[in-house]
Amino acid sequence: MFSNIVVDAEFAAMLQSKLSDALDAQTIDLLLADTSHHIQLIHNAAQSGSTGPLPQKLAKQVERQGRDLWNLCIRLRRELDASGPIQKSRLLVKARSLAFYMLEHGRSAGRAKEDEGTEAMYLMNMALALGKLCVRDADLDSARTALQKAAELMERLKAVPPGTSDLRAQKERTRLDAEYLAMRTALSWKEDRLDVAEHMFGKIDALRPNLDSISAEIIADTLQHIGFDLASKGDHGMAVKWLKRAYDIINHQALDQLSAKGLELRLAICQGLVRGLLDVGSHVCVQEAQDLVEYIESEIGDKPLVLHWRLELLQWAPGEAFDVDAYSSILHRMVRSFDYSDASFYFLLHHIRSLGERSPRLARGLLDELLLQHVVSSKKSEWIGKVVVRRLWMVTTGTADLIYDADEIEPLTDLHNLLDRDHILTRYLTFKVSLVDWDHDLGCESIKHLSKLSDSSQGRDVLYACIREAQQVGDKLCTLAALQAIIDSWKSEQVSPSNLTSILRCSIRLIHKIEEEGSADAGSQSITYADDICKLFEKAAERANQEPKDDDGNILFTISELHWFRKNAYNMALMALRCHFVIAAALVSLARTEDRVEEQLQYYLEARHHVKDFDATLEKTSDGIQDENIRADLIAKLSTLFVFDFEAATVLKIWDGLNEIVRKTKMCRDEGMYKAMGDCMLRSRAPGKALFSTMRLIINEMYELKQFDYEKLAKYIRCMFQAILGLDDTCALQLVDQAIQIAREGNETGTQLPSAELEWLVATTFNHAIDYYARGEEEPCHRWALKAMHLAEYVGDGGLLRDTLQDKFAKLQFDGLKA
Repeated sequence: MFSNIVVDAEFAAMLQSKLSDALDAQTIDLLLADTSHHIQLIHNAAQSGSTGPLPQKLAKQVERQGRDLWNLCIRLRRELDASGPIQKSRLLVKARSLAFYMLEHGRSAGRAKEDEGTEAMYLMNMALALGKLCVRDADLDSARTALQKAAELMERLKAVPPGTSDLRAQKERTRLDAEYLAMRTALSWKEDRLDVAEHMFGKIDALRPNLDSISAEIIADTLQHIGFDLASKGDHGMAVKWLKRAYDIINHQALDQLSAKGLELRLAICQGLVRGLLDVGSHVCVQEAQDLVEYIESEIGDKPLVLHWRLELLQWAPGEAFDVDAYSSILHRMVRSFDYSDASFYFLLHHIRSLGERSPRLARGLLDELLLQHVVSSKKSEWIGKVVVRRLWMVTTGTADLIYDADEIEPLTDLHNLLDRDHILTRYLTFKVSLVDWDHDLGCESIKHLSKLSDSSQGRDVLYACIREAQQVGDKLCTLAALQAIIDSWKSEQVSPSNLTSILRCSIRLIHKIEEEGSADAGSQSITYADDICKLFEKAAERANQEPKDDDGNILFTISELHWFRKNAYNMALMALRCHFVIAAALVSLARTEDRVEEQLQYYLEARHHVKDFDATLEKTSDGIQDENIRADLIAKLSTLFVFDFEAATVLKIWDGLNEIVRKTKMCRDEGMYKAMGDCMLRSRAPGKALFSTMRLIINEMYELKQFDYEKLAKYIRCMFQAILGLDDTCALQLVDQAIQIAREGNETGTQLPSAELEWLVATTFNHAIDYYARGEEEPCHRWALKAMHLAEYVGDGGLLRDTLQDKFAKLQFDGLKA
């Protein structure tokens, strides 16, 4: 039977016409589900031995359609903006998978090839390109299938002996074999199966003498990614192992044979290897890093990259063994070769400051050279300002050092105290310098010292001044540092009521500014400070009750201040809810764009914790929320968080917890929430039973809403039916029963399911019955056919489709008798 192949070809033509259009998220999700279904259909057709070879005309049509779709996907992928929607990129990869299997099926089934070896190499190149795309897109199931096809093609290729004189063909076979093994290694790494990756590398290693530069670059790139991933997880020993393998592979090639990207790759591998060896930190590894840097320097000379490496080597040395002169010499060479980029400027400024901690004299000389030789001529006022401020600070600290060293200058004792680095005014001046220089490290260091003096009236006054200064220039980091020092000082009973009220207001304004940043870190800071401020509110209330007046009889807190306390104490609970919402949203956003699996899973796990905290806090405080607008806003936020929680659970593969999430959503009564969960479920790689039970629950919850979109509901039933059919017949049949129930109840209330969706569901159900008939399985054929005819009663065509199906079923023969 060739009906499935014809349907695939028709679907590919429709898909090709839609891909060039602007598609919304819902359409993309439906096309993804449909494309996956048709890929499965063509796999089934290819693996079935009962269909026989395709007719010549159909084979050519399938091949042509596959090639056109393949070429379109290549063009659209090239045109797709890097910031474009991730789902559109995934759809293109999925469409390209369908295109390959159609093209391969058409070529393989249509006609015999004169050159079987050339044909197998042609298809294998496409399979490897597809596998690489799927691995990069984290579609591991599709990657696995593509590489399985590549393995079959490799076996076909090995069955055709190459001509002894055809050296080009032999090299091509070696290249294909090497790239296939590289892709298998990459897939094993993505699946977190390093034992399999190790096995695959052993096979690659055996091919090393015969690798050309192109294959070597592909393999080295794969091994480099594995090494970098291991380093990001803190496994520096294994990272060095894989980076060494990458280096050995690419270094085996002559440099003049490598492409421009290959040369860049080689340097990137070396950089990762140097960093990894230093992170391991053993004497042997450090020596290896030193030797590698010297070797690369002998090849490319005194380049900035090599100088960076040498700085890293020097910084690794312990304090007593640190070579100040060598460090200064390298920075001097970097100043001379300054490229006028922001990155180089701030890099030099940072390292000159580090040098200043060990040798102020050498640092001042380098800063003067940078200023006079490059910064002034750049005419960049920001650069000039930063260098001048840094130079003035060096003069100040240098003067203090001279005073410390000059024991005979006794009359300057007062000046000695003022310039003491731990003097309160000195630290305040350095804090102001840090704001001008935008030097967060210096600012936080100054606050750290000032906080030690916060138990005194002068110390607290200076900290208040630091908060005002930092807020005026918009430096949130230094504002936070000063605020934290104040919060720590609140334990003291010496804080005056006026300062207490002022700092509370400052704190709340600051929390609002932090929240506006919308990052997970910002949200965490908000919650931390909100907790501290809540404790301060309690302290203020206690003081107002216990000590309403001071010793002079003056009122500690005015009526307006007490009213302000009461109002904001209530708002702090709502603020905590908002913080949890912002953090969860930020974490999910980070997770969606994170390539490293471990980091992505951690983001999703943390997001789930904040969803739980939001839900628990809202449950405790909901009775006290009288404003209906606030209540509605919090319920809307909870709906969004439930979707985030559902998405996180699918990525974390917590299939047993999905139904619990759906059940908790009843209070939200939000159709959009259920739609988002349904989309997420259909995109997931959930097991058949989990997919069925969760989607069935989602559909039931949507159906219980008084107002819902019957068209969307029908589409979910169709997508769910596509996904479950062939995986679990019992579940699929239960879904048909559910569709019959919904159609019957809708018919009774005058709100029917869309006829087109029902017709598709009826046709697919009946065709499934016919598939059983073709295999001689009478009982399931009867069962499925009856369900199809029952569902056909609700199509709304006066029973025409039902009668047509009954006529077709009556003509079937069962054990020599008609049905």
